[in-house]
Amino acid sequence: MTVEKIKAAIKAAYEEGQGKLKGNGKTVPPLKAIKTPLRDGDEERPDDEAYAGCYFINANSATKPGVVDASCQPILDTSELYSGIYGRASINFYAFNTNGNKGIACGLNNLQNSKAGWYGLAKKGSILMLIIVAVRLDILLNTNYVRDAVCIAFCVNELLSIVENTSLMGIPYPPALKNAIEVLQKQTGRKDDKDD
Repeated sequence: MTVEKIKAAIKAAYEEGQGKLKGNGKTVPPLKAIKTPLRDGDEERPDDEAYAGCYFINANSATKPGVVDASCQPILDTSELYSGIYGRASINFYAFNTNGNKGIACGLNNLQNSKAGWYGLAKKGSILMLIIVAVRLDILLNTNYVRDAVCIAFCVNELLSIVENTSLMGIPYPPALKNAIEVLQKQTGRKDDKDD
């Protein structure tokens, strides 16, 4: 569970930062007595239904965090970032002791906007529906090639996507294969869609 992992990371930061938390005092304050970045939405924001049944983390960064999209491409248009989007955050926990304020803080490193993930799920659902329609057409027409053609087309499309994504991850492919993929993408219009 994610909350348990966050609590374990906060505890690890507490253990690692005991020297800082002790400061000039004789003892290290217990973890329950100091500030932590993990907050219970029901307790902290009871009047805001967006936080009902949820936890949230206060995270800060002294510098602007890196922001990428679901394909790990930098996001330059800040209008793509807004409160409530789904995404991933690279964070780290550390102890602090400033002017008598002691606690565990959360540093914000990088962000990934994964709203494209919902688009991908919708696309997979559409593919499944088209395959079901193709199967029903084969039954209606008493054939078996409509289903096969649809399935082969989607398999080729997924294979292109897998090769493209693994290539972005750094897996080397022969130049001839890369060129063939680019030609296929241009012919199907996939390249133009990604550039928009």
